[in-house]
Amino acid sequence: MVPQTQLDQARKAWDEFDIDAVRSVSWLAIKSIGERPYRFPPTGSPVSYIDQLLGEAFPDRRRELKGAAIVCGDMEAERGVFEEVTSVGFSEVDGFDLSAQSLERVRPCPFRFNPKVTDCNDLVLEPEKYDLIVAAHGIHHIFNVAGLFFQI
Repeated sequence: MVPQTQLDQARKAWDEFDIDAVRSVSWLAIKSIGERPYRFPPTGSPVSYIDQLLGEAFPDRRRELKGAAIVCGDMEAERGVFEEVTSVGFSEVDGFDLSAQSLERVRPCPFRFNPKVTDCNDLVLEPEKYDLIVAAHGIHHIFNVAGLFFQI
């Protein structure tokens, strides 16, 4: 038997992971922790603020924006940002994750979803391709976060 690399072990673990079970016992499942005592932005929601900024930045192509979700798994944490905007719309979103199985769990989206199976530590983003890049709960899995932020 060929020994598995750490990357292969991680891919296998995430392919077989029961994310719903994890979410049911995560810190955010505890009501008092899930409630946020702070506000960003001070008024409205983060998505409404993002919506406003995108509308101002792309007035000529508001309904044809392209997005990316980094270490997105099944997109449950990221999809709201792409779906809840109202003054703009996303025509497609590329989702990057190590686990093909996680990407297959993505529920249907109102935009074209393009799953990209890759090690996000080696991710090279095409310059000027994305209007919004979202990294939610998975960014801590990237060792070279400075390199990723530089690209973004």
